[in-house]
Amino acid sequence: MNSFPERKIIFDMDGVITSEERYWDAAALTVWELLCSERYLGLERSSPTLSSAFSAAAASFSSPELPGFKTNPTIQEIASIRRTIFCADKVIRFFKARAVNSNWDLAYLTFCFHLFSLVQHLADRNEDSWKPSFDALLLDWAGDARGEELMKRLLALFPAGLEYRLGHGYDQSPDDTNTYLPFSATPLWKDMQEIFQEWYYGEKMFRELFRKEPGNHGKAPLYEKETPLIEVEKIKTVLSQLSSRGWKLGIATGRPTNELFYPLQSMGLWEYFQPDSVVTFDKVVQTENSLKGVLPSLTLGKPHPYPFLKAYWGELKRDEDLIAPPYPAPPPGMCWAVGDTMADLLAARQAGAAFIGVLSGAISPDNSDLFEKEGADAVLPDLTFLPDFFSKINKE
Repeated sequence: MNSFPERKIIFDMDGVITSEERYWDAAALTVWELLCSERYLGLERSSPTLSSAFSAAAASFSSPELPGFKTNPTIQEIASIRRTIFCADKVIRFFKARAVNSNWDLAYLTFCFHLFSLVQHLADRNEDSWKPSFDALLLDWAGDARGEELMKRLLALFPAGLEYRLGHGYDQSPDDTNTYLPFSATPLWKDMQEIFQEWYYGEKMFRELFRKEPGNHGKAPLYEKETPLIEVEKIKTVLSQLSSRGWKLGIATGRPTNELFYPLQSMGLWEYFQPDSVVTFDKVVQTENSLKGVLPSLTLGKPHPYPFLKAYWGELKRDEDLIAPPYPAPPPGMCWAVGDTMADLLAARQAGAAFIGVLSGAISPDNSDLFEKEGADAVLPDLTFLPDFFSKINKE
């Protein structure tokens, strides 16, 4: 192990190397299942009080009507469900621009908005059938809130006390102060995460990985349809060139370890990255749990700088030194972060890393002006432009 800082380029995964499309499909299917499955809310089109709900909502987006819930939707039906629930991906852009980096959080916030809307409808004793308005989520309710703060804004729109009934809200800490719980500490988020994983892995792999039965049977795996954003040989050429020029390569991603390792290994890309410079969702959760006794509401996923800091410093710094300011910034010019979202930019900024925004993600082309406004050090079309970029700024 090296005892001194190294020159590193740390990559986000989705939108930079791999496509995020299958995750967005899983998020949309999760919201659909929670709304429509008889196991959960059961708001099927056959319901006598809600029969027109989804057809009305879908029509407003010029999209086909949402199908009744089933575990074997066709490719065309999956596309239609996502198009309707995420308003032709406008909802994804909405949350990405507000530093929501996790697709679990994307599904959670989307479902909560509609669940809270239904609760408000019932609290008002409205006799009309409830009609979910998917584009209502795009209204200006969030203000300048980002990340975890979005749930506070969302709860403020709906009946008082709702957060406690849903296991959200505040946790009484030993010093009698109230600490706001992060998304992942709530039972509803954990249930939703499990449903998401069922869709992503499919029934067979879900059962093998998690040693339990899925809530609804018959789901086919989405992970088998994962694709790289760019031709694999082009990615290999870029990574090889950067490595040959003395850069150590790392990853900071919200993916669990197995969802990172298997696609990179299958594409022949894993060998280019230093294992001790790879930080995944599992490492973030491990650190959060190890410090839960001291900081029960600690959340270290992006836009927190911990993933980039840990990928850069590795074992040279203790986790305790990387979780709260003042953060140990890398030496100037020694650490570059490459990402496609605001969460990446904010995390890199707090970490003291230079940031390169790439526009290769499906949502990222809209981010060019935002990246520049927020002070990105560079904005590039995709990672294949990195070798020329570093040559031009004479960082070799």
